[in-house]
Amino acid sequence: MKRNLRYMAVLAAMVAANANAQDAYNLTSLTSSDLNGTARYVGMGGAMNALGADISTMQSNPAGIGLYRKGDCAFSLSNNTGDESRKFLNKGENFVSFDQLGVVFSFEVGDSPEYFNIGFNYHKDKAYHNVFFDARPLGPGLSQTYQMEELFKSPGRVSDMAEFGYQTGLLAKDEKGNYIGIGASEYGFKKYERGSRNQLDFSLAFNFDNQFYFGAAVGCSFLSHEIASLYSEENADGGYDLSNYLKTTGTAVDFKVGAIIRPIEDNPFRFGISISTPTAYYMKVDNGFASIDVNENIEGYHSREMGAFINDYRIETPWKFGLSAATTVGTQFAIDAEYEYQDWSSLKYKYDDDVEDAVVTGLNSEMLKGVSTFKIGAEYKVTPKLSLRAGYNYVSPMFHENSYRNLDPDNSRYAASGSDAIYTLTSTDFSNLYGINRYTCGIGFRFTKAYLDFAYQHSSQKGEFYAFDDYQPQASRKLMPTSFTNKRNQVMLTLGYKF
Repeated sequence: MKRNLRYMAVLAAMVAANANAQDAYNLTSLTSSDLNGTARYVGMGGAMNALGADISTMQSNPAGIGLYRKGDCAFSLSNNTGDESRKFLNKGENFVSFDQLGVVFSFEVGDSPEYFNIGFNYHKDKAYHNVFFDARPLGPGLSQTYQMEELFKSPGRVSDMAEFGYQTGLLAKDEKGNYIGIGASEYGFKKYERGSRNQLDFSLAFNFDNQFYFGAAVGCSFLSHEIASLYSEENADGGYDLSNYLKTTGTAVDFKVGAIIRPIEDNPFRFGISISTPTAYYMKVDNGFASIDVNENIEGYHSREMGAFINDYRIETPWKFGLSAATTVGTQFAIDAEYEYQDWSSLKYKYDDDVEDAVVTGLNSEMLKGVSTFKIGAEYKVTPKLSLRAGYNYVSPMFHENSYRNLDPDNSRYAASGSDAIYTLTSTDFSNLYGINRYTCGIGFRFTKAYLDFAYQHSSQKGEFYAFDDYQPQASRKLMPTSFTNKRNQVMLTLGYKF
């Protein structure tokens, strides 16, 4: 039985919970991207940055719309499902999504073979639709309360997570007067996440003599993200529930430039280059709370809650660079191969007054690394009215193998800087994710001016989940992770019209 009565903690550290609770795991979850766009673009694995002539290329290489010689408009829908076959579930609710809407206007310049094109495109850059849960027994010396204990012992400012343990009695005095965690025999964990990040691009592109294409685009993103989690521990005397809830909205701006070059006249081979500036996110926590409910049967135990907090902060993502090469064989076959690189170790976190949090940024540089993305895609025209497509992506891991959620900024070489963002974290769970494999295919139908495209995408990513960091050097007390595989299936439809 749990206490129904909750009340605000009175310590200043708890009141200071108004600070922004963020770290590398939260920031990368908010700012990483999915493969999305038109069904043709997705069906070829997004490998169209040298081939061009698709509305969705403006989100990666805006020179791609320079290959248009007539106008084009398109909109796309998709159905997304997740895999439910694992012990650690990523349900990825089955939902229909409006994913893309765009238009390109093409203008011939005089009598020369030169074109000036303008494009607008909306697309869903990221979908946050997940449910995670896990439950397992805990061995001796393993408990979230022991992490609270270690945080309580840390020099300097006491973190909110340690305050939770102290204020609720989950840290008990031993015979020497030291505060220690009460331990646990098992835990349960649930997390629910929903929302999306959508981007609107405005692009200009130029075609010079059908050999050199140049483009630039400005992107504006709009984000809405909601996440709730519940962590529970039980032992012989009872247990507790730790709840966290956070609702975040934000906007972002980025700038992209790109070029496509055909070095040999009358030869279809071409290569592309693209550069994306850091995306500047302006984030606002619209609502959030953290609370602990403790079993009232245990004497001296109390429940605590942090009140709602509303804050602004900023994220600055790394630069992104892309190289691509493509060719066609006659009028029937086209192939494109690409490489992209983005150094996530340079991810920056700032407060709303533009002051950088040196601890978060420093820990990002240790936990995160450069990410390489390889893409290949091909299209075969069976007839002038029927096309078949296929593609593949590999995205390398973003985190180093032994990364962990550091809730103790005083136990790092950045301690002198302090970090409200780390001190106010009250969720201990984290997942270290491996590389992403995406397999795509598609089919396209052409009519006089209209076209209808379908695509299928299957993505798979393995990872290891930790409910907390064990802080224990002994092998016998090491918390073993829960291995899982996130799988997602997407079916897309695009309806378009050439004019």
